[in-house]
Amino acid sequence: MNQSYIAGKSYSIRLAESSGFCFGVKNATDKLEAAVKDRREGERIYTLGQLIHNDVYIQRLRENGVFSIDGDTNTIVNLHPLCRSSFAHTV
Repeated sequence: MNQSYIAGKSYSIRLAESSGFCFGVKNATDKLEAAVKDRREGERIYTLGQLIHNDVYIQRLRENGVFSIDGDTNTIVNLHPLCRSSFAHTV
């Protein structure tokens, strides 16, 4: 436990033993990191929006060739010819 002082008052800070990403974020980041590991050299990976709101993690993704398509980008996705098995490789 750490003691911190804010505006002259003492506060105790406790870090939970199980802190970290929630299940959904952990699942998505695990799948994305597996895709990064399995991709061909030079291949980029794109996510539709930032996977999580964590600037340090997003920067690490960029350094590993993962980029997000944000709201300022026109993105056209043709889903008509895709079948259920096509989604097996999506994050």
